Amino acid sequence: MFYYVNYKDSWADEMFIDGFSIMDEKEYEHYTATVNAIVADIECGLPFIYQIGTNEEIEYSNVNDFLSAFEVSEFEEYPEGIEMVFGKKFPEFGFFPYEQMLDTLWDRANGLEEEEDNEMREEYYRIDYYNSVSNERVGDPVYIKVKGYSNIEIDAQIETFEEHFAIEYYNQYGVYVYPETCQIYEELYNKEMNLNGNE
Repeated sequence: MFYYVNYKDSWADEMFIDGFSIMDEKEYEHYTATVNAIVADIECGLPFIYQIGTNEEIEYSNVNDFLSAFEVSEFEEYPEGIEMVFGKKFPEFGFFPYEQMLDTLWDRANGLEEEEDNEMREEYYRIDYYNSVSNERVGDPVYIKVKGYSNIEIDAQIETFEEHFAIEYYNQYGVYVYPETCQIYEELYNKEMNLNGNE
């Protein structure tokens, strides 16, 4: 069984927000557990706030409002063409708050939600690129360093890097690619970039 989860809402009745995710049964189980945890928090008076831009957010303090933003469709066979179009077998596209729900639950579990973003953070990432059709690795990994005061700032920089190098890889290899990005330690970044303290 496969699942198509569609998200639709509006920001301040001025901007229509939508997105979707296609999941297999295992991922859908994780998604359902996450939604139930967010619902439990809302029922306890902890709203879920979905950041959709630098200063834009949608706040859910009512369970019905939150749940009505999602619509789930089930299908038995995997839809043809999805992987070729999106570069992934189970894509997430547009505005879809699943990742932010996970981040919210993580922050609450670790007591981080109330902390202010008042310190500059420096983080390091590795980006691997894969052929959108064959899923084979293309070229060498890219190592990046980003700085910011908040997750939004850092995520925006990562997306900019991902798009930039995807274009560069297309220009170099003539194929469409998609990124897979993971956070790494500073030591590995320095080693791979051969900085050794001489940045």
